[in-house]
Order: sequence, then structure tokens, then C-alpha cells
Amino acid sequence: MLTRTSILSLLLICQLAVTGQSEKAFLRSANKLYEAGVWSEALPMYLTLLQQAYDKEQNEALVDCYMQLGLYEDAAAWMRMLVDQEPNNPELLRRYADVLKRNGNYHLAKDYYLQFAVYDATGYYLAGTCDYAINNAQADSLVWIESLAVNTPASDISPAFFRKGLLFASNLQQPDKRNKTIADPATGTGFYNLYYAAINSNGDITRATPFDELNSELNDASASFDDVNDVLYIGRNNMLHGRQKAGKDNSVHLSLFYAAYSEGRFKKLEPFVWNDKQYSVGHPCIAGNGKLLLFTSNMEGGYGGTDIYYCTLEEDAWSDPVNLGPVINTAGNEAYPFVTADGRLYFTSDYHPGFGGMDIFWSERVGATWKKPVNPGLPLNSSYDDFACIMTGETGYFSSNRPGGQGSDDLYRITYMKPVQSIHVINSKFQPVAGARVTLLENDHRIEAGYTDGDGNLSLPIESGHAYTVALTKDGYLDAVMYDLEQYRSSNGFITIDMQELYGTDESRQEEDSIIDEQDMDWDTTTTDEEQLPEVGIFDVYIGTFKEPEYTKITSLARFGELSVRSEENGLLSFYILGITLRSTADAALTAALAAGFSEAAILEKE
Repeated sequence: MLTRTSILSLLLICQLAVTGQSEKAFLRSANKLYEAGVWSEALPMYLTLLQQAYDKEQNEALVDCYMQLGLYEDAAAWMRMLVDQEPNNPELLRRYADVLKRNGNYHLAKDYYLQFAVYDATGYYLAGTCDYAINNAQADSLVWIESLAVNTPASDISPAFFRKGLLFASNLQQPDKRNKTIADPATGTGFYNLYYAAINSNGDITRATPFDELNSELNDASASFDDVNDVLYIGRNNMLHGRQKAGKDNSVHLSLFYAAYSEGRFKKLEPFVWNDKQYSVGHPCIAGNGKLLLFTSNMEGGYGGTDIYYCTLEEDAWSDPVNLGPVINTAGNEAYPFVTADGRLYFTSDYHPGFGGMDIFWSERVGATWKKPVNPGLPLNSSYDDFACIMTGETGYFSSNRPGGQGSDDLYRITYMKPVQSIHVINSKFQPVAGARVTLLENDHRIEAGYTDGDGNLSLPIESGHAYTVALTKDGYLDAVMYDLEQYRSSNGFITIDMQELYGTDESRQEEDSIIDEQDMDWDTTTTDEEQLPEVGIFDVYIGTFKEPEYTKITSLARFGELSVRSEENGLLSFYILGITLRSTADAALTAALAAGFSEAAILEKE
């Protein structure tokens, strides 16, 4: 990754180099690198020249280098100099407003979009997208975002589900078979290769390994796996005799390839029928039991820069590409399609009203038409580039170049906390309470929800937007009440309610006998099994109450049990780990919470 530190180092080298050759020769070298798209090397050379004497053309080239390398704050600073010189240049006004918006400077971006609108009415629409970002700046506190442990100092992008883990692309520089490190001259980083990371039983992803079987010496990225027919689709640069092959527009385009997966190995990669060296076909998403392929392309006939298309598999042949239409595609760029199991389409756009940069959107199909795309808002999206989102249930993964990551792009996990849908009722001995009568109260209305089952569980007939109180009754127990059910959230939609039994009440003698205090056991010292029974029960761990929760740290504790959050009356959020069955696990959760800096964490003891 090219950083400001590495730019300063290269700048020093360039200052030494320019003293060894004429300024004209140094400029010719910078221009050749720029024209060849070697941004990472041209940038410090232009900086060196501009420090010696200002030149408008060199300033323009420098801005382009910064933009190509994703260094938007530096690009904005140098672009401002150009705007001051040409305040009536509509193209420059539009570009400057775009980079200001990427940097989260929505008010100033809106001003320049309105100046651009004098020349092009599109500016009014773009100014409106700034209003959208300003008016929707409140992040959803019940959406958790966490960085993945497999992120590197390089660019890690495009997650895809594969078997029991994730495939993703990274341009971390790795030595080849000859122990040589190959870098992309345009960016100074490595070429993208595919990596695989398993997801363990706790949902953690801790180690990634190169997917060497399909990786090439150039860019391999954006995979999608058909788990019905065992076929993997990937995007790759056009190649000829091992080199990147440019089209008539002098650009290197993406193409799709696919390979069958059998007995743990892939067969030969085959090209997708609609590949073309004159345009890109990339970002595959295979759906519909392997009979629907969505992809991104800049082929002629689209609505903007890149559009999303689809083909259907008919008698073992892919149909002609079909554009998803103007509800999804815009005058901007749409990319990275993904379809969930229930048919929801996620994609990325830099034109629909949003916060970036690129934002993530979703839409659903009704009959033959798509609904208006929905921006999920903050914190999934940001003023930076957020893209390539994949979802399964309430959990998903995506890529972003937002600040605070390890590299230029990083992988993140998103978890949507669920409203309460079911209850689990226990007594003070941690036994499930079966047959408890459950009533929902809302103002003067009473809804008989039913009775808890043998495990103490019951699904509640609740509707969103209603303020319910839950009342529980059972002979031999004190009545229990939980107010304001809508203020509770959990990772699985369950919440535990305690009922206090009266003296002499025994919910289940068999279950009670299974909870044994070690001190009361008459251990047989002659047994060959010296393993003692662990302390069991149901334990809750209080993490803390926060105004601005540190979600990455909190979600790291999910490996110990069910995470739950409660909205307090003062607007703060209280977090818990619920349903831990072993005291040793509860102790480990408490230790981890304290180590993470949650000084008020505690194991909640039952009276």
C-alpha cells in the first residue's frame, strides 16, 4: 500500500535524482510513468517538480495520481488549487465536489455541486445526495461492525462464501515459486490473489491461506461459488501469453472464468461466453441453483459507467446479457451484485443517494420490477468506499477503505441485532419453567401468547412498532413482568426471563439433581476417572453501559455466549452475554471483558 510515509521516502529519492539529470529529462520520465499508469512512481516525481516551480499540468497529473491511489484528502488539497484558477470549469467543479463528498465534507460538497448545477442540472440531484447524507448522519446503534482478523496492511476485498468459510482477494505481496516478489507497477502493491479463511464454530475467522490452485501471476478477484453444482466463478484480468492484454481503449479489462470443483480439486478454468477484450465482465454472483449469473460490465448500451447485468442458463448455454434496468442502474457506476437465499439483491453504487464514495444498497423484486433501492445507512456505509457486501441471515461481510483499518481496503463483518421474538423462562435454580402462561399487554389490549414448552421456550406473536409488556404466571411462582419489550435486542431474537419459585416448588427433580455442588459429592477416590464435574447452570455476564459502544471489542465477546443489548431510559445502551452454561466459561468471559477494558464487567449472581 502506498502511504504518505512511503511517498515522503520516494520524494527524498526523487529530489536526489532530479539533481543528477536535467529538469526536462526528469519531467519526461514522470510523464512516461503517468501515461503508462504507473501512478505510484509518477506521484512523488510530480511532487518534486511542483516544489521547485508550480505548473498547472503537473498539478492536474498529481491530482489524478492521488485519485487513482485512493488518497482523497491529498487529492482535494491539490484540486482546490485548480478550482481557484478555473472557478468556472464545470468538469473541475464536479470532480472537486465528488472528492469533498468522499472525504465526508458534505456541506462544502453541496456548495460546489450547486455551482456545477449552473452548467448541468445533474448538480441539483448530486447536491440532494449531500442533503441525504447530512439528514441521515445518525448511525444505527444496533448494527455491529467489526474488522476481521485476516486483514493485512495491503488491500483485502470482495468476500465470497465458499464451503465453511470465505474466499476473498488480497494484493499482499507474496514471493512466487522462484521466490521473487512481483508488484503491480500502477500501484506499487502486489497483484490480487484469492485466499481462503475458514469460519469456526464461534463464527471467528483467524487464518487465511492462498488459494494457489487457481491464482495466477496477475489479478484474480471477486469470486462466487455455486454450491449446488460445485462450480466457482472468478474475475481475472485479460491475459495473452501471460501478460495483461489491453483493448482498443488502451485499458486492461476484466473477464469471467469458471471451474468445476470435484473431490477437493478444481478442473481447468473456462472463459465465460460473453467475455470481450473491448469491455469488462466482472464481479460474478451465481444464484438460482446455478441458473442465474449476475455480473458487472461496462459494455455498450448501459445507463452509466458500469451496470449490473444477468444471464440465465438455458439448455447448458448462457442467454444474452440483460441489463437490470434503470431502477438499479444509473448514470453512475453499479457493481458487486449479490443475491441472498430469499432473493434480496445487494449491490454497490456511487450514484444512488448515499454517503460516499461507493455505498452498499439492497433491493427486492416484485413481479417483473425492482423496488427502489434502499441505503442501509450508517455504520454499514460511510463517506468512504463501502462495497462487495454478502449476507446470510442477520450476518454478512463487506469491504471498505474507511479509516481505522489495517490496509488500504479491509474486510468487515456486520451483524444486525434482532428484536425479541421468543422468550426462555428459567427459575432461580436455572431450570426451564414449563407451562408458564404468557400474556402480552399493550395499553388496554391483552394477547394470550400461550404457554412455555418443556424447555421453557415460547415464540411471541408480536408485531413491529408495538410497545408490549410481557406478563408470566404459573402456580408455585411469583408473577413476573418485563416492561417495554421493544427496547431489548439480542443476536438470536431470544431473551431470558427469570421467575421466582415459591418455597417447596420443584420444577424438575431430575434436572435439579444434575446441578451438584462439588463439596457435597462423596467422591470415590478409587475410581480411575479423576475428572471432576464442572460447575453448571446458566450465567449472565454484564459487559457495561455505554453512550458510544466500542462494537469491535464487544462483538469479540460473542464467542462466549449470546450477546444482548438493552436501551436504557437515558439513551445509553447496556450489553450482556446471556445463557452461559458453565461457570468456567462465565469466568473466561469476565476475564476477556476486563482485559478489553470493560472495567464494570461482572458475572450476575442469582439470589
